[in-house]
Amino acid sequence: MATTLTVEESQWRITLSGELGSDPLPLSYIEKLIKYDTAIQALASAGLPDLHTAEAVPEPEEEFIYWPTSGAVTSKEIAAAWVIGESTWKQKVAAGAPYPQPLDVESMRKLWNVAEATKVLTMSGYQRRRVRKIGVEEEETDEK
Repeated sequence: MATTLTVEESQWRITLSGELGSDPLPLSYIEKLIKYDTAIQALASAGLPDLHTAEAVPEPEEEFIYWPTSGAVTSKEIAAAWVIGESTWKQKVAAGAPYPQPLDVESMRKLWNVAEATKVLTMSGYQRRRVRKIGVEEEETDEK
């Protein structure tokens, strides 16, 4: 039976796959295995922490503009928290379904239910706005 073995490398992962028979491994595979084994031994002797027992570093949470979970919001608050313009929101509401109509309140302001607005914006593919960090310059791409 012939030996078929593949070695795939990525940044920190080595994957060996295939079928091993009674034939000896080719020299090139043995050399790669020795190289990786030597590298692993060097890392282990350097006193690096064990990745399985080290405390996991929490990934930074995405920071979004504040959006309430209940209550009512104005069109300005919708435009501030979602990537949709205030006039676009008003046009879509005026066009009708599936956009919700404003709540009946005794004021001059029009308010929308947060849950309904969230549902329709999410279903329509709009994304939440992220918080801009002060002092961090964004990369500008000049397309000419």
